[in-house]
Amino acid sequence: MAKSFDQIMRSVSPAVRKAALAKARKYQAQIDAANAIKTIRTGAGVDQVELAKLMNVKQPAISRLERQNDIKLSTLQALVSALGGTMDIRVRLPQRAKPLIIGAGK
Repeated sequence: MAKSFDQIMRSVSPAVRKAALAKARKYQAQIDAANAIKTIRTGAGVDQVELAKLMNVKQPAISRLERQNDIKLSTLQALVSALGGTMDIRVRLPQRAKPLIIGAGK
């Protein structure tokens, strides 16, 4: 079973956790969640109406989702699953040669 992000963060040293969180905050402002959602949707070849049906919501909910500047990972996972996909998160830490992959193949 895959570990949650919280479980992984609790398993690393406080110094590593602090550095990872600082780097995450630095890049968070650069993430355009709305563009990512639209890119995933269009990459799957579906319009907002089709995605809404797959997610059991109404089309305006998809429109709002695409305009948000922040999105929960659980919402992103639901969207990817509705499209028949899977997702994973890669965490690159300076002291590790290989990235940590969370949720691979899930």
